[in-house]
Amino acid sequence: GLFPSSGGSQYASLIIQHENTKRIFEGEVVEGMTILDALGASSVAGKIELQYDYTDDGKTEIKKINGYTKDLRNVKFFLNNNEIKSEDIGVTPIHPGDKVEIMFNR
Repeated sequence: GLFPSSGGSQYASLIIQHENTKRIFEGEVVEGMTILDALGASSVAGKIELQYDYTDDGKTEIKKINGYTKDLRNVKFFLNNNEIKSEDIGVTPIHPGDKVEIMFNR
């Protein structure tokens, strides 16, 4: 083929969708990585803005993501097209080849 085969690529994609703009990033997946880890890596790389905390029972509480603070119900997370509750992104593992999507709706 035209493209070299990656031979079981170790990458997952992160798709950030605002109303009508879509940005796609690829990042390496390491063993035991969660959706939150992937977002954290993206925020360190300056691709997204993320502030979060953990609740007493170990859930993830997003304080701010890409300028959204109060309207977090308008921010949806998907893993391979399945919606994931924001509080579960810190316990949801990702694997090479996975597609993580964050959709922002006003």
